[in-house]
Amino acid sequence: MKYLIIALTLLFASCNRDTKIELTEEQKQQELKSKNDSLMVVFDSLMSMKIELPKVVDYSVIDSTCNKQFVELAKQTDGNVTILLNAKFISKEIIKIIESNSTENADILFLIDKTSSMDDDLENIKKGLTSVLASIKKYKNNRLAIACYGDKNSDGSAWFNYKNFETDYSSATSFINLISVTDGGDYPESVFDGFFEAMDKDFWKSDSKRIIVLIGDAPSLNPPKSSHTLEEVIQKAKENKINMNFYPILISPIEPELLSTETRMEEIKIVDNIFPNPSNGIVNIDFLKADDYEVELYNQEGKQIESTRINGNNYRKEMYDLPNGVYVFRIIDKNKNNDSKKIILQK
Repeated sequence: MKYLIIALTLLFASCNRDTKIELTEEQKQQELKSKNDSLMVVFDSLMSMKIELPKVVDYSVIDSTCNKQFVELAKQTDGNVTILLNAKFISKEIIKIIESNSTENADILFLIDKTSSMDDDLENIKKGLTSVLASIKKYKNNRLAIACYGDKNSDGSAWFNYKNFETDYSSATSFINLISVTDGGDYPESVFDGFFEAMDKDFWKSDSKRIIVLIGDAPSLNPPKSSHTLEEVIQKAKENKINMNFYPILISPIEPELLSTETRMEEIKIVDNIFPNPSNGIVNIDFLKADDYEVELYNQEGKQIESTRINGNNYRKEMYDLPNGVYVFRIIDKNKNNDSKKIILQK
């Protein structure tokens, strides 16, 4: 990274200095084109840099404790969290996880909340299971197991179901169709205990990839109502040479029809233009429309530098006090939709 910044600095300097040797007009044009091409190569390399930002979450429709637990599970096990407002898209998201992360000879465990608040969600999983299984079959020798959990404190012996299908998924549909929802008692469920119960089944064998697709809308119980903690789950997932990667799908506990029809927590186009880029200290952002926005600024390590609330159709930021490098402006609207733009600061 630092070498790209140095290269950019040298190229800017070379473009700005006077040429001592008298060149023909054709030579001048050729030299200018060469410098511009070199600048574009460096610029494109910097702009393609991947910078991880924290997800934007609307806690009015997503449980904050559940989000915190699921995010930590994914972060600590090199997985990723999906937030879903409408469970009718759940099969699509599961397929996306499988096709983006699976390999041949992978172990895949579905760990699913089966309490009453997940009734409609389970129905959507059942409807789309054929497509999900087809995505798993694309990879040779993928092994599959499904575990469903409730609340072991209130659901009695029915709190947990499990089956290992190995590489024969023919009975997975009937297994899911026979799952009955349980009461679940209070809102939190036995997520952590469900994980450890599945661990006792001696499922994991893969030396290439181990995936856990955790699907739920409620956080886990903690001790004394749980026999295990978040830290113990993470430790267990990471104790072998091949980590178990968590890919949680966090579903909104609010019925879709009770949510407004407005888009929420999506990446949408908000910014009309950001300029100049590269910048020597001033950055201007024009929005598609005037509205209330939160403008966040992140450095190239993904660390937030500041957050500012504004109202209007444009924003201006002075960055003279910041070091040269790549930065990300993220614009968030009132429904937690967002748009992110990179800029290069070269003073």
